[in-house]
Amino acid sequence: MKKNKLILLIIAVIVTLGCQHSPSSHSDNHLFNLTITSAATTDTNKAEKAVNNLEDHQTRQNLTKAQQKVDTVSDANKKEKLQHRVNLVKQAITIKEAQTAVKYLEDHQSRDNIADAKNKTDLVTDEGTKANLINRINLVENAIAAKEAPTTESAASSQEDRTVYVTGGGKSHVYWYSTESMPWNTNRNNIVEMKESEAIAAGKRHSLTER
Repeated sequence: MKKNKLILLIIAVIVTLGCQHSPSSHSDNHLFNLTITSAATTDTNKAEKAVNNLEDHQTRQNLTKAQQKVDTVSDANKKEKLQHRVNLVKQAITIKEAQTAVKYLEDHQSRDNIADAKNKTDLVTDEGTKANLINRINLVENAIAAKEAPTTESAASSQEDRTVYVTGGGKSHVYWYSTESMPWNTNRNNIVEMKESEAIAAGKRHSLTER
C-alpha cells in the first residue's frame, strides 16, 4: 500500500513540474518568434527608406546602397516590389548616362568620344530610346567622316603628286622620276625640278625609256 502511495506521489510531482515548465517554454518560443518578426520588419523598413532615397536622388551610389538593403529583405512579396522600383531607377540612371555621353559626343565631335557613347548606349534596354541614341551617334560619325574626307584626299593627292625632273632647263617635253635614269650625257646643270602635275599641265609626258 505504501509502495502504491509513493508511486502516486512521484507521478503527481512530475505532472506538477511539467505544468510549471510548459508555459515558460511557450513563452520563450513566442518571444523568439517576435524577435524574428521584428528583425524582418526592421530590414524591410530600412530597405523601403533606401529605395525612397534612391528614387528622390538617382545616383549610382544610392543605387548600390538600396540594392544592398533590398537583398536583406526576407519577405518575398515585399522584396519583389522593392526590387522592381530599384530596377526602374537603375534603367533611368543608365539612360541618363547614355544621353550625357551622346550629348558630349555631339558637342565634341571626335572619334575618341564615340566608344564611350556606344558602350553606354548598349546598356539601355528601352528599344525606342536606344534606337534614338544610336541614330544620333551615327549622325556624328557621318559628320566626322565628312570632315576627315578632304584631309584624306589632300594627303593622297600630295603623296601621288611626285617630284619629277625635266632636262633642258625645264623645256624638255618629257620628265623623269629619277635623274639616275637619264642618259649618261645629260647636262645635269640644266635639270629643273617640278611636281608631276605641273609637268603634265605644261604638256610634258613621262619618259618612255624610264622603267
